[in-house]
Amino acid sequence: METRYTRHARARMVQRSITEPEVEEVLAEPLLNLHRQVLKGRPRGRKLTALLSGRRGSAGVIVSAWD
Repeated sequence: METRYTRHARARMVQRSITEPEVEEVLAEPLLNLHRQVLKGRPRGRKLTALLSGRRGSAGVIVSAWD
């Protein structure tokens, strides 16, 4: 699956020190999946939430945030 990041997501990732591999880990193996739009995971033991939009086979990351 190809992951596209919005400009907003990239800016928030920089502000919150979230890396692409951390987001990709949550996308690949989420601990919680709410209707395939809100994914939660624990990369490196930290709680991460990714809000998605997009079409089947392509995820658009809108927001990523540490919980």
